[in-house]
Amino acid sequence: YQEAKAFRSIHSIGLTGHYDERDPMGPMTLEETEGFINRALLRENGIWKWVDAAKYPRSIILSNGSRVEGHPMSLLDVPSLAAVTRAPNIRFDFAIHDSIGTRAGGKASQDLYIDLEGVLLDGRSTKRRIALTDPKGQAHFTALGILLSIERILGWDGSPPAPGGFYLPETLVPLVAAMKRIEQFGIQIRREERDGEPS
Repeated sequence: YQEAKAFRSIHSIGLTGHYDERDPMGPMTLEETEGFINRALLRENGIWKWVDAAKYPRSIILSNGSRVEGHPMSLLDVPSLAAVTRAPNIRFDFAIHDSIGTRAGGKASQDLYIDLEGVLLDGRSTKRRIALTDPKGQAHFTALGILLSIERILGWDGSPPAPGGFYLPETLVPLVAAMKRIEQFGIQIRREERDGEPS
C-alpha cells in the first residue's frame, strides 16, 4: 500500500508467493495450499473472475532472470488491493522454484515478489518490483505476520492496545511500522524500477 502512494494510477499488480521445495512446510499449510490453487479469484480489465487456477498460468521472472510458471491463488490480498488502489488487473500467484537463499548457497528462503505497473505522480510510466525475502523460510515469515498483529492488539508495540472490533491486518498494523519491524527480524527488501509503458 505504501508503494502505491507514489502512483497516480496503477494498471496492474502481480504478487507472487515463491515457494522453495527445500523449505519444510507443515501438513496443514500444504492442505490449505492445495485448496488455494483449486479455484482462484482475480481481477482482469476491471472484471472479477473465478478461474480454474491450473488453466490460468502466468510467466514470472525471478530475481536471477529465470522464468517460472505461477498459478493464481484465492487470498484476501487481491480484493484488499483492489479497494485501496482501484487497479483493474490484480492477481496473486503461487510458484515453485529454487529460492534466493538456495541460489546463494544457503538455506531455502521465502520470497514474495510484488510487481506494479502504472503512472507515477510525476507522469512517468513505470514498472516497479518490490521483493521481500525471509532467509528463515516460510514458517518464520508467516509467524512474523501473526506476531505483528498480536503486538498491535495487546499494545506491545508501545502504543495503547487496539480497541475492540473487527480488523484486517492492513487496517490493524500501520504499514510503515510493520515494514520497519519485519526488517528488524531479518526480512530483506529490494526495489527495482524500469521506466517505460506498462504492458
